[in-house]
Amino acid sequence: MTCHLIIFAKVPEPGRVKTRLCEHITCEEAVELYDAFVADTVGMAASAGAFHVTLAYTPKSAGGYFTDRFDGLGVEFIPQEGADLGMRMHHALSRAFGHGADRAALIGTDIPTLTAGEVKEAFSRLENSDVVIGPANDGGYFLVAVKAPQPGIFEGVAWSTPHVLRSTLERADAMGLTVSLIPGHTDVDTVMDLAALSGLALPENTRAVVERLRPKLASL
Repeated sequence: MTCHLIIFAKVPEPGRVKTRLCEHITCEEAVELYDAFVADTVGMAASAGAFHVTLAYTPKSAGGYFTDRFDGLGVEFIPQEGADLGMRMHHALSRAFGHGADRAALIGTDIPTLTAGEVKEAFSRLENSDVVIGPANDGGYFLVAVKAPQPGIFEGVAWSTPHVLRSTLERADAMGLTVSLIPGHTDVDTVMDLAALSGLALPENTRAVVERLRPKLASL
């Protein structure tokens, strides 16, 4: 069984990532935090030894940054392709099946608490489900896994709204697909999400940045 895990990532630049955090920490600190999220997510996936790992990046000009940043980890790098998030996700998953995947999953980089074991569980659940989803606290999802291309679940979804998960489940139901939900996680977008990380077991890079930000977070 060949499992492909795709990580969606943006280049860490001020004004492009974690912009809602810039009201409480500097944009440079927000970039540093996001870069730590990406590093820990890639590290988690690459060290698991259970997946073919692909990092799908945006914008297309960012390829050099990511290949330099994560050289030697055995990760494949591709640009995201498509007019909106749904099209980009479908394209990346379909590409995985075209490159030998039996099962494919896609994750974001905003869940530093996500573990390789949970990703493995998502792949395992595809044995009895057509689609596996990891719900996020903001009404979206941080993981979607399929055992065949399913473009319909990405159509007609209002992305970046609290209705993403609900719309996706409705689309899957209309298509007659079986869906399994793995335990949810907090998508770190707001300062309260960030503050909630304190005291949790965090991967190395994220833990270091959160520790440096602790004095600011304590004053909230």
